[in-house]
Amino acid sequence: MKQFFKYFAASTLALIIGGLLLLFIFFGMVGGIIGELDPNKNKEREDVAQFGTILKLELNNQVGEQSFADIDPVDFKLQRTLGLSDILAGLEVAADDNEINGILMNVDQLPAGMASTQEIRDGLEKFKQSGKFLISYSETYSVKGYHLSSVADQVFCYPEGGLEFLGLGTNNLYMKGMMEKLDIDLQIIRGSGNKYKSAIEPLILDSMSVENREQTERYLNSIWNQMLLDISASRGIPVPRLHLLADNAISINLEDAVQEKLLDGLKYEDQIHELLAAKSNIEDVEDVHFKNFSQYVSKKLKKIKKRTKQADKNIAVIYATGQIISGKSSEGSMGSETIVKALRKAKTNENIKAIVLRVNSPGGSALASDVMWREIMLAKAEKPVIVSMGDLAASGGYYIACAGNRIFADENTITGSIGVFGVIPNFENTMKNNFGIGVSSVKTNKHSGLSTLKPLSEEEKLIIQKSVDRIYTVFKSRVAEGRGMQLDQVETIAKGRVWTGVDAIENGLADEIGGIENAIAFAAQEAGVNADDVRLLELPKAKHNPLIEIVEQLEEGNSNDASIARYFRSELKNLESLAKMEGIQARLILTPTIE
Repeated sequence: MKQFFKYFAASTLALIIGGLLLLFIFFGMVGGIIGELDPNKNKEREDVAQFGTILKLELNNQVGEQSFADIDPVDFKLQRTLGLSDILAGLEVAADDNEINGILMNVDQLPAGMASTQEIRDGLEKFKQSGKFLISYSETYSVKGYHLSSVADQVFCYPEGGLEFLGLGTNNLYMKGMMEKLDIDLQIIRGSGNKYKSAIEPLILDSMSVENREQTERYLNSIWNQMLLDISASRGIPVPRLHLLADNAISINLEDAVQEKLLDGLKYEDQIHELLAAKSNIEDVEDVHFKNFSQYVSKKLKKIKKRTKQADKNIAVIYATGQIISGKSSEGSMGSETIVKALRKAKTNENIKAIVLRVNSPGGSALASDVMWREIMLAKAEKPVIVSMGDLAASGGYYIACAGNRIFADENTITGSIGVFGVIPNFENTMKNNFGIGVSSVKTNKHSGLSTLKPLSEEEKLIIQKSVDRIYTVFKSRVAEGRGMQLDQVETIAKGRVWTGVDAIENGLADEIGGIENAIAFAAQEAGVNADDVRLLELPKAKHNPLIEIVEQLEEGNSNDASIARYFRSELKNLESLAKMEGIQARLILTPTIE
């Protein structure tokens, strides 16, 4: 009987949701018809921009590799997050769009990795070549936000705001003491000689090891020096002077920051609008028209992609991003099954002439990494595979990257970390000392029943050590094969050590400094595809909530449509919550909408 009610409720709920969706679409169609009859339709439904438009570039959400849209669970508004590739493509579109006068940047706490930041900065530099203005204005600037913003023609700050130009630093928490208090014995087995493999250090040490401090100082200084070179070129301040300004915390006092040419001035927002009106040759400040960069790019690129036929796509871009796991990809993780499927699709598609593998991963499962490595090798036998390394291409991320025909890295990419480790916690004392729980074992053979409830014997540790070392040797052999090195050469730059993109070029782990656009251009050249004829097939396809397109269509209509969209967005959210419920509930199902 319980099962009957469960399935009956599910079927009834499906009918209700389906009916509401049909009603939702019906209202959208009616709204569309009304919109078509409206004489002011063209004025109310402006297509992306109008002459004299200024784009507002605000990077408030995490910058990933691919764009996605979702419905905000708090206010039920449509939330768009642009991926790096679409940001760069959007800047190119805006540079050629006669309706766009310029860009107003407002970037403070930039939620992007160092390599992504560098690529966006390079994209903004290209935008400036169009002759259009690029102005930066923010209430506060983080050091990373300032690095990006310094590319602008002029950089302004709110008079009572702040500028954090103090250099780069990192603070790590070390939990050995906490593990001891909890009686947790973490049995760590690293590959032999993997003294730089620092991911597990916070769990087993009280403070940073000498080796980890050495590599951290190296990559932080490498990234900081690259940032200073960029800022120096844009602001005309010598690098030694920038070092001195950071050491003396000159930026804390904004007047001093202006005096030292870190900033062009201190202005209130209304004064920025006056400046933009003057640059746009607009007499009345009220006539300055702003357009959200994210919305502008989403609509522009959507139209471009719709016009591109599947058969015209000739370069595949495969996004290998997130922690590496076996199976299918999920949020924040790339699954070997998903990536292998994408590689096979690109390999067997006769229209695809080359593959660009965009790697942005800290690593993960060694087994899953090898599964993907094998498929990359098979794809490489059919057509060029060019690797573009993003913020991270470390450990397992480099494992798959090393198989490419050519590897591009950003200056600030963190890569390498050629090494392996295993963690086997022992909770025997935790259970006994904290909960009074004992453990008894029965086994048929000497090593049966390996468990986290008892410690490893010395013999078992040796067995696992051999297994870890074997995987480490295979990892090094993959690198040696892919990079044309000897195993002993790989060993000198391995041991779990991380490197920046600049270092990777020097030690042979990468071939060329450049971002994803450089990798695509090289892939096209290798495949004999004209630069103007490049059409991208992006894999795996980004998953989107199917309701988003309906909401987008309604919100692009008149105000009545938008009101309907807001109402149904709330109701659909409630229905989604209802569909997930199990058991008896005591709750308010439908919430009233107050306009």
